[in-house]
Amino acid sequence: MTTCATEQTTRYARPRVNIAEREDSFVIEADLPGVTKEDVNVSVDQGDLIIEGRRNTDTNGERYVLQERGAAGYRRRFTLGEHVDADSVDATYENGVLTVSLKKSNWAKVREVKVN
Repeated sequence: MTTCATEQTTRYARPRVNIAEREDSFVIEADLPGVTKEDVNVSVDQGDLIIEGRRNTDTNGERYVLQERGAAGYRRRFTLGEHVDADSVDATYENGVLTVSLKKSNWAKVREVKVN
């Protein structure tokens, strides 16, 4: 699995991620601070996993003197390759952290071969 450097021309922040390899899966944890569950999107497109999120701000009519925390878009793209079963992707979102589980394909799983 590799990260893909090319993105569309729209500016996005790259969420920080941790990627763990387990016996039968890869797990990606992505920080999406201030994003609601409804504004998170996970998709698989032509062998790439795409994580997107949008943080909206409501000013409540306030006129800010300084505003460093505005609306933000997050996007990260990973090339899955043959090690991942692209049809077995699960995602959960809790406390600003998106967790994506990707099952390994049979090709990627280590298996013992009995020698006769």
